[in-house]
Amino acid sequence: MERLVDYQSESLAMSQQVEVQAKLSLVQDLVERSLASTLHLSVAMTAYIEAKDGVVEEQEVMGLMASLFDHSQGAHVRSFGLIEGATIKLVYPVEANDSALGIDLRLVPEQWPQLLTAMNSSEGVLAGPFELLQGGKALIYRMPIRIDGVYWGVFNTVIDLDSFLSMIETSVGSSEVQLAVRNADLVLLGLP
Repeated sequence: MERLVDYQSESLAMSQQVEVQAKLSLVQDLVERSLASTLHLSVAMTAYIEAKDGVVEEQEVMGLMASLFDHSQGAHVRSFGLIEGATIKLVYPVEANDSALGIDLRLVPEQWPQLLTAMNSSEGVLAGPFELLQGGKALIYRMPIRIDGVYWGVFNTVIDLDSFLSMIETSVGSSEVQLAVRNADLVLLGLP
């Protein structure tokens, strides 16, 4: 009888483990799809600026950012930013983000190391979370822009952290699963 109870306990534990792994796979897929759809927007803008050899008109770029923003609804995008060198030149939407305009990120200790990483990379870099200069918390995807192989600037996609984490919490639901989202230094969601 004791062996039967042990077997049933092991079988139940294994079944629960399979259920948890399946749920986590769904959450991972959701996170990856959400980030991928968001980050492709950065690639599009970067390609445009590179194709124009970095000679772009503000009105044209603002129109493109507005269009990308409209297409990003539901993708947790808070704003876009164009950095030339290390200085924030353009942001969209301008309202609620205009306080970031003109800021030289070399003078922002919380953001400069990650910007430097993106500047020295040939790929986009997801960094954060950051307390934004204009308020709120976000992840920032920085896609470097190179003209003829030379660093020109970065296109930022600012991802609203609260919205993004809420999507993850909702996908887990009210199950017995306790989920934690962490980076190397910080717990973003859940228990440490």
